[in-house]
Amino acid sequence: MSGLDTLAEQGLDLQLLEGSSQAELIEWHPASGSKPDADATVLLWLTPNPEAGMHAPAGWEAGFWDGADWRLAESGGVADGTVTHWAQPDGPAA
Repeated sequence: MSGLDTLAEQGLDLQLLEGSSQAELIEWHPASGSKPDADATVLLWLTPNPEAGMHAPAGWEAGFWDGADWRLAESGGVADGTVTHWAQPDGPAA
């Protein structure tokens, strides 16, 4: 059963999705476990790190694992906050 089938069983009206739009179920992996390939850009889930002076709300950023640190895709800088999870969506089929 696909992720969309499961969502439909739970009440998602698939008729409301536009014909040209696509939905994808994203699997979030704990950052404390396995890491993505170093050349892969992924979604990072960041939580604030008040001890480091970060008080922004939790949210996602695009980034990558360089083998030692989580880095942001837009700057290459070390991610502010604590990366708790990462995900690698497939995106629309080409």
